Amino acid sequence: MNMKIKVLTLLCCTLLSGCISRAAYNNIKHNYNHPPLDPPQQNRWLTIDGVIPPDVRMQIVSNYFSTKGCTRNSGDLATYFGLIYPKSGQYSVKVALDGGTRCGWQLDSIEISSEINDPNYYNARIPIANQFTALESGAATHTFVIREGKAEGNIGMVSLTPHYYPYASLLEINKKNPESKIKSTLWLNPVDTTSRINSNGRVSETDFYYRSGIVPTSLGVINFSPVVEHDYLVYGTTEGSKLKGNFIFRKYYPNGDVTENEPLRDYRYYEIKTKKKEPWKPIIPD
Repeated sequence: MNMKIKVLTLLCCTLLSGCISRAAYNNIKHNYNHPPLDPPQQNRWLTIDGVIPPDVRMQIVSNYFSTKGCTRNSGDLATYFGLIYPKSGQYSVKVALDGGTRCGWQLDSIEISSEINDPNYYNARIPIANQFTALESGAATHTFVIREGKAEGNIGMVSLTPHYYPYASLLEINKKNPESKIKSTLWLNPVDTTSRINSNGRVSETDFYYRSGIVPTSLGVINFSPVVEHDYLVYGTTEGSKLKGNFIFRKYYPNGDVTENEPLRDYRYYEIKTKKKEPWKPIIPD
């Protein structure tokens, strides 16, 4: 089995048209031990489109493996080749199945990461934020594994509207966590866990099947439009020291619940609870 070489591909394009600039691939070849992407003009292209909310930044990374056994001299599995940060609103980009060159680059997977563009968006909702280090954004990543499909069915099309909720992990400012060097993290946690989820809960995965065929037919379409459930902001704080025996990990939920040293609750507990109605007390006339 060939060793997979991940190539993070810069698709310098007009987002609404999905136009690919071959110069974007060719200009950075000299930085690598082996040829990076040089997609042939006669190719099969995967279209990725959807809508990005104005408060979300999204990163699309295409990963390739070498069918000819190319590896880097350093032994590093990842060859960083570029990133995509589509603007908010409608977007559309195209990714080549055949990456070309003597290495025989072949599209292996697509990683789409979503994060809050400005973590300070939630500062007013966290009344104790100034007691902890500043927030930086952390992403939730959904991976589409590219597979050739031979059976009839839902091949060449995947449409996802993943729902996330914000979770702020706040670090106490102290000598161990100086405010100038250490930052808290604002994560996006997935609400829907119907896809395959890894152990940390922020990386999910779906298979994308395409039909075998000849170029220049389309590889298919991935529609990906993330949604963030802002009302369900959850934040956690760390205080004290495990060595001193006074360590406390508190979690604050949108329904007002506060827990200490407990695991993060499932999403169903984040729903804002409705107030219980008082039992009806009839007024008995004199």
